[in-house]
Amino acid sequence: MAPLSRALSGFILSHDHFGSHLDGSGRTVDLELEKQNFLNAGETLAAIWSEMAIDGYNVDTEFMPCDEVLPPPLPVPNHQWYADLVGESQYLLQIIKCNDVRCCSPLRSNLKHIIHENFLPAPFSIIQDPFSVPPPTDHHTGRFSCLLVRQSLTLRPSYTRTKKLPYHHYCPSLQQEISGRTCSQCGIYFASKVSLDQHKKNLHGIEPLASCVRPLRVHGRRQDEALCTISEDVIEWIDVQSIDDSIQLEEIVN
Repeated sequence: MAPLSRALSGFILSHDHFGSHLDGSGRTVDLELEKQNFLNAGETLAAIWSEMAIDGYNVDTEFMPCDEVLPPPLPVPNHQWYADLVGESQYLLQIIKCNDVRCCSPLRSNLKHIIHENFLPAPFSIIQDPFSVPPPTDHHTGRFSCLLVRQSLTLRPSYTRTKKLPYHHYCPSLQQEISGRTCSQCGIYFASKVSLDQHKKNLHGIEPLASCVRPLRVHGRRQDEALCTISEDVIEWIDVQSIDDSIQLEEIVN
């Protein structure tokens, strides 16, 4: 995001290009005018970023209208492949290569000589005296070390049941979500409960428990999922059948 933000330095983005859609208290009074102003803002940002190049590659940006249905996600070879070679977290998606040339093309670098566990290890805090890893709630008593130091140590958190430490493990706003997004069978962490339910159903034969979610806001849709604000700090893709029937989903999205 740094190069994208740098391109906007000193630029003022108008919220009322076609006229103000807000009243004196800052509340929306004209929804259609708000959509037009938002469209203008999005197209302006897309035009600015499309003139950029990052690391020698041209940036191609396109604004997607608010009521645009997102394209379906790309299919994956199978769920076992996804569990073995894809690492999810809230702010980072890692896709690695295996050593089977029938599945993945050969590596073009010696990256696995540096990252022994294949996935980029999550940052975690260390207390030097005694030499241990404190839990996230006590991370202020320790110190976060660089990648090479973490790679050279055999220390690992002993208080988590995840197979691999989630990359955002020390992010305060997400710590309470980790347990509910971790597979109880194999300890793999997923960035959303939708992904976790699909994993448990297809690899372990466990049907997800029926639950009703009442989101604070719905931002968009793709196939049978909706991007919802669940709480103040949590935004997830939720199966539309799990959303409270009293909520008019199409009206909220639009």
